[in-house]
Order: sequence, then C-alpha cells, then structure tokens
Amino acid sequence: MKTLTRALTMALLSMSLAAVGCDTGTREDPNKPKQGSTTAATTSSSAGGSTSASGGNSGALSATAPPTPALAVQRADQGNLVAVAFTLNAGPDDMVIKSIEVTASGTVDESVLGEAKWVEDLNGNGEVDPGEPVHAVAAQATQDDPTYNLRALPAVIIPANQSATYLLALDTGSMSQLDQVALVGKTVELSIPDASKIDAADNSGGVVTPGGTFPISGSTTIEFGAEHVLISEVVVSPGSGATSGEYVELINPTSQPLDLENYYLTDYSDNPTNGRYYFNLPTGVDFGPANTDTSSDFIVRFPKGAAIQPGQVITIAIDGEGFKATYSSEADYCIRNAGTTASEQMLTWDGPAGSVDFSATPASDNAGLTNGGEWICLFTWDGSSDLIQDVDILLYGTGTSGIINKTPNLGLPNIADIRVDSLFDQDNVASEFKDDQDETFQANNRAPGGPSITRVDFTEGNELKTGGNGITGNDETSENAGDGAGGNGTFERSQTATPGTLK
Repeated sequence: MKTLTRALTMALLSMSLAAVGCDTGTREDPNKPKQGSTTAATTSSSAGGSTSASGGNSGALSATAPPTPALAVQRADQGNLVAVAFTLNAGPDDMVIKSIEVTASGTVDESVLGEAKWVEDLNGNGEVDPGEPVHAVAAQATQDDPTYNLRALPAVIIPANQSATYLLALDTGSMSQLDQVALVGKTVELSIPDASKIDAADNSGGVVTPGGTFPISGSTTIEFGAEHVLISEVVVSPGSGATSGEYVELINPTSQPLDLENYYLTDYSDNPTNGRYYFNLPTGVDFGPANTDTSSDFIVRFPKGAAIQPGQVITIAIDGEGFKATYSSEADYCIRNAGTTASEQMLTWDGPAGSVDFSATPASDNAGLTNGGEWICLFTWDGSSDLIQDVDILLYGTGTSGIINKTPNLGLPNIADIRVDSLFDQDNVASEFKDDQDETFQANNRAPGGPSITRVDFTEGNELKTGGNGITGNDETSENAGDGAGGNGTFERSQTATPGTLK
C-alpha cells in the first residue's frame, strides 16, 4: 500500500470524530473550544523491551517517555488535568492507531470530573493548547476509577519513521469554581496498563503490538489558581459573648500544606494616621489590643504547630462554647472560651510595649465582629522584618470602618508614606510599604454585610497580582469584594452559615 503522507494525515485529523460514551467509545466535536491549559504530570515509560501479543509486530511501533520534563501539580481552573504524556514512534511503515484504553485511579472521584481526552501535543510542551488535535473523547465517568475507551474516528496515522507525542487528560472546564476548589489536594492517575490496550495496525491492516515498557502511567496533584490561604467565609451573627456564633473561615487552595505559626488574624481598625494599626506589629507598640483590654477588636496569632492542609477548610470561632452551642459542632480554633470544646485557643498579645509576646490567653469578652461593617485581615510576619505581609483582607458592610491604606500619600512628592522599622532587626533603617488602593476604591469595593459573607470567587477577581504588600506580591486591598452598596462581588451575602463547608 502506498505510504500515507503527512498531508493526508492532517486531512484525516480535521474530520469530525463520532460521539461515543465512556467505556464504549469516543466522540469529538471540532467546533468545541478547548478549555485552558495545563502541564503534563509524571509519566513512566521507556524504550526497550516489548510486550507481545499473538500475531503482533512489536518492532514496528514503540512507546517512549515524554520529550519534556513532567510536573506533578496542575490547576483545576485551567480546564484540563493532564495525567499522562507519552510518545509513539513508528518504524519503517505507517502506523494506524485506532484506540487507547485507559484506566483511572487516584484519590479523586472521576465521576465529578468531565470527559477524558486523547490530545496530540504538537509543540511538546505537555499542555493542552488551543488548536491541538483532540483525537478522541470519552464521556464523563459514572463511577470512581473507571476505564475510558478512547476510540479515534478516523484513526490516527503516524507516518513511517516519525513520532507523535500525546496527552491523556480529564476535563474540568465545565465544572463550577466551587467544585474545582473542592478538588484541591486530590490526585488524578491515568494508566495504559499494557501494550494490548493500544489498538494499532500497519498500513496493510496487520496487528501491531507496541514495544516499550508498560504500564504507561502518570499522576498529578490538583491545586487551584490562588497561591495563598483565603478567607472563605465570615459570619457576624448571631449572638454575642458566650452565645456568639461568629467565626472566620479559611481555606488553603494550594497543593501544599502551609504552616500557620507566623500567621495573625485581626479586626483592629484604628485609623493608621493616628499611628495605631496592625502593620506596627514589628515595632512592638500600637498594633492591637492586648488580652487585658476590653476592646471589641482583637489581634490573635495561630498557636505553635498550626497548619492548614491542601484543600482544607478551618474555622476560627470568636467564642468556642458559643460556636458549639450554635452549630452543634466545634471550631478548629477560637479566640476565647474554649471551655470543654476541642477548639484550640488562639494566642493573644500579652501587652507590654516593646514586646510581641503572644500567649494562650483568651481575648476580651467584648471582642467580636461588627454586624454593620468592618474588616478582617489575615497577615503574616517572620518575627524580624520591618514589614508584615498581607495574606487576605475582607472589608464588608457599609461605612468606612476598616479601610486599610498603608500609603495614604500614594507617592506625592515630599510627603512620606508610612514607614516601619522593626525593633527586632537591629538595623535602625525603616522600610516603606508599596501602594495600597485609596480610600475611595476600597469603599466602593466592599463586600455586602452578613449574617454570612461568603467567598464565591476563589481567583480574587480583578485583584492586582503584582506590586502589592501581599505574601505573593498581590495587592490585597484591590479585590473587588462587592460594589460597596450591598451588591455582590467576589463575596456574596448569605442568610445561612455553613462552618467548615464551602458553599
């Protein structure tokens, strides 16, 4: 038979693929847009050796490792989770690849994901890029750990003495952002168990069994677009004091466990122009209320050993016993009244000027979250640097309480912005914060008020990703949390609190 040319190959690949379901067939819609891009995960396959089948020609086709290094972490919000990258090498004859049978495993339940895809990686970057041929699609799984039969119609042709690199991926582009976040920390594993699962033939129709080492398998751990801990919910009622159901909820949307020991949480909202604000912590003075104060504000630190795992949601109750009475469950941490609960006491400032000692002493009975509107700030400090780093900030409700502007002069000539010199670095040289957003912007982008203020956008919307005072360089004062007048943004108002559970 005449050798098929590459032009014929591409013409065949441009044809529509027929639609067939998971475990029984495949489909492809050439008009369907490709979803995002991801990076190839770890893949095990090498040249040499062969797995033979009766009547097969194992010298005509071989499977090898991918040509590019593999990464083991991918973002669910990019649209595809690539678990396997591999290369098929044709011998002296054209090779016709009809189907690939893939088995799934890992800690994720594949039935919550979308369809499976067999994609040709034309540029070899290990990513599903727009315009790259999708040779076969298998329908969304109906159970955990399924088998996908990826059947290409028309068949895929690899010209003689040429190679092609392929990706096996699961779609996440059709999932809601909330469902994508729920995947964080879980693993996707795909495998071609043995050579017989690649249905191949030469150009005369003879059966070909690929050489190489099987199984060809890969795994990826799922993360989300955010690079740091996020405030996911703030509940400002019901009750107060020992009956308080108020709490702050945090989520780790990254693929890594994060140490919280140097993390602080505060709603302290004195005006920075008066010289008293949370960012003064490195100076040892005027950074928050001490544990002996009767203030309604608080500044607390996570205890030694505190951590948050990938995808984990934790709650910090204002009142441990009050939280338990309200929700019939126990918070992970509390700022006071742990009582008989399992909630771990957050650390509070002992009070002496020039000290940043925090101990497991409860905050004031008056401490709580203002229903009408204020702010919550999660920040971190390494114990010596001049400047703290914002991790996440939420302004909610009405008014101007809690607006944070560490650079009120915004670069005006001859007028200094706020500068801080740490008491603990011993260099007597102050550092200046980068520009925060001005008061008008922050007032116009406040989240709606409670009872529950719930995050609905885990990408932080249009927040500036560079040039800010955040832990990853973000400007945490630039998040469009709402419209400033009770309308929604990256947060929404809810009547129902769901501690420990995203909604």
